[in-house]
Amino acid sequence: MFRLRLSHVVSIAPGPVVLDTPYPTQNAIFLGDKKTVIQLDRKTLKPIRRVKTKLQVRGGFGSVVLLYYYDEFQAWNENGQLLWSRKVQSQPARRDDRLYLLDAGLVVLDLASGSVLDRFANCPSGFPSLLDDGVLVADPERTDPVRLYGFAERRVLWEKSLLEEIRDRFQVNDRHPTLSFAGGSVGRVVMERGRHLFGMSVPSGDFLWAIPLHISYFVPQIRDARIYAWTTGPGASSTRVTMDLGSGQAIRERSEPAAGDNHFVIVDEVSGEIVVDRPLAAYGAAFEHFQEPYRGTLCKNHIVFTTRSGLIAVFRLSDGELVWQHQHGDQLFYPVFEDNLLYVTCADGTLVVFEAEGGEL
Repeated sequence: MFRLRLSHVVSIAPGPVVLDTPYPTQNAIFLGDKKTVIQLDRKTLKPIRRVKTKLQVRGGFGSVVLLYYYDEFQAWNENGQLLWSRKVQSQPARRDDRLYLLDAGLVVLDLASGSVLDRFANCPSGFPSLLDDGVLVADPERTDPVRLYGFAERRVLWEKSLLEEIRDRFQVNDRHPTLSFAGGSVGRVVMERGRHLFGMSVPSGDFLWAIPLHISYFVPQIRDARIYAWTTGPGASSTRVTMDLGSGQAIRERSEPAAGDNHFVIVDEVSGEIVVDRPLAAYGAAFEHFQEPYRGTLCKNHIVFTTRSGLIAVFRLSDGELVWQHQHGDQLFYPVFEDNLLYVTCADGTLVVFEAEGGEL
């Protein structure tokens, strides 16, 4: 029987706190609490060093760790030593061992050295979404127009008003229109707008399909032309911020709907057909409540979701079946999968490590 076994709980910072997503290298694990970056030994999980900095761990590639905070970007090696640093104008995008920055056009950097590999001076400015062979650039406010810039052609291949087409063709409107893209298979991209999901052809900019589907934070996972997502609805959580006049401290009060319509769905990326739709309420009381899941983590045979309420849910990729669930004591952040281990940071200031038993995760 498949299950996850809790193997380690490592104290990182006094909670409650928001922790970075862990980044494991071969010998170390890096994460931070927005004030300090902590380096742990990969085998023992004991702290090696703590560096006071506002920089936040933002993933990496191989032995290179990426950190940035607003306009400052740095790359470290797995010993915590600075490889290079750079001021940036916008949040960078990464593809394998390359970093893409909008800086008087589009600049492509080598992660290990920071050297410039290519520069596309005529790439339009705006909100970029990196593709395999180009970049989709929306208006800085993530609205129309959207332009496709091809790397091989080194020019804008098309420009379209996608929001206008969505409104007129599919009758989908929204009070706060924005465009959100998620990478798909070669030649396709998945887009969200107004609690709908759209498949789009990259070469032409034409819509392939549209289905009503709401995904929290719109970050579905895509593998082998299948889209995996935990959908929620109706309603949404809200946060009210008040100020204590005596101390000047901000007080955040969070409220959520009493119930939620939680589903795990698998969508065919080519046709838009929903091939699996599992209502989750049948799996217990936790799934009857409104849940706000972070984007799932694809493992070998499963996808793992964590939620703001501390729920962990593991679904099988082949048929979408829920195979394991666990209610943790506090809010969990985005999990990381490495070597059949699952690393999850928690709002109580700990790093929680799970190990798969009864089969590969």
